[in-house]
Amino acid sequence: MGQYVLLSPSGNAKLQALLRGAFLHRMFLFSSVGDLVDLTGQFFDDQAVYLRFSHVSNFQPKFYIGPTSSHILDREHSRVREFLQVQQNKFVLADKTLRFWNKYDNFWMWSIFPLFTGQSNFRALEQALIKLWQPQLNTPFIYQFFSCRKEGSVQTTTWFFLQ
Repeated sequence: MGQYVLLSPSGNAKLQALLRGAFLHRMFLFSSVGDLVDLTGQFFDDQAVYLRFSHVSNFQPKFYIGPTSSHILDREHSRVREFLQVQQNKFVLADKTLRFWNKYDNFWMWSIFPLFTGQSNFRALEQALIKLWQPQLNTPFIYQFFSCRKEGSVQTTTWFFLQ
């Protein structure tokens, strides 16, 4: 999917620039299977900042940057479990991004890609990237897809999707 986004003339320019700037962009243009094996090993590095993006042109402006103290695939495994709970309306304290993917039923159309691995300051790095790139699926930008309604008292606030 990453190669499709990078080489597509109609691809989102912001996402293309972010993918080109990542140190693993060679994964999309690898020359041998050995290179691919070396590059995919980055998915198992701890303290990483990763990108979640879609190849579908309508969703390309909406990407997600996230940190993880464990490896990226472990975080995605956890996210899948949370997503299944959201689909069954069991997990009410889920991340807003999971609720977005559930609403549009496109969770499985998104790819993960490590931006930085092995960084001890991975949380600060994530915040800096969010501030710089302003991904629409990260807080505070994701709230544009929600509407807040106050029910009764100030303590009860419910978030609904905008139609």
